[in-house]
Amino acid sequence: MYAIVKFITLCIVRLLFPYKIINKERGKFDGACLVVCNHLGNTDCFMVGSCFKKRVYYLCKKEWFKNKLVGGFLKFCGAIPIDRENADVEALKTCLKKLRGGEKLVVFPEGTRNKTGERLLPVKGGAGMLAAKTGVNILPMFIKSKGKLFRRNYIYIGETVSLESFHGRKMTKDDEQAISELIKNSLLKTGDELDNYLFEKKNARKKKKNNEVGTK
Repeated sequence: MYAIVKFITLCIVRLLFPYKIINKERGKFDGACLVVCNHLGNTDCFMVGSCFKKRVYYLCKKEWFKNKLVGGFLKFCGAIPIDRENADVEALKTCLKKLRGGEKLVVFPEGTRNKTGERLLPVKGGAGMLAAKTGVNILPMFIKSKGKLFRRNYIYIGETVSLESFHGRKMTKDDEQAISELIKNSLLKTGDELDNYLFEKKNARKKKKNNEVGTK
């Protein structure tokens, strides 16, 4: 049932907000990981989820669950409600349980949608602590821009980041800050790689067009 709902939902999303996944093979592995991605719009979770065949889980602000119909659909799709204003112990326990159970968990570490025009908002430390506590790798992704109707977008899958050196030890404030920096740098690096990919693609198109004109 989940596969059918996912297929239909993604068909609608990709028809209205088309996008291309770059390096999709990097998401083709079994086992747990913490997926981190920049956050620009409401279609982001669908874009990230489509990079994987199996169900993935998301942290999603509790406000989305006020409507029972919407909340039920989100939970069916793997959303985990979280209270962003307070220490949500239950959400944390659920996330740890999913990661320890071999599932993939998606977190937008900026904590909210970026509407500033800046490349990345400050990264919150909670996401990295989940990876450090469970020993899973971090898989960074970067979305080019906010989804717009019938405008092609891109999502780029970066290289995994290991937090093995932090696993199994008592975390300090310095550790939390260091992990936040690792996540921020991995996201910025992935964003730079996406920009380079698009730049080279644009140049290749220009070169091809110039060659075609030259042969006429």
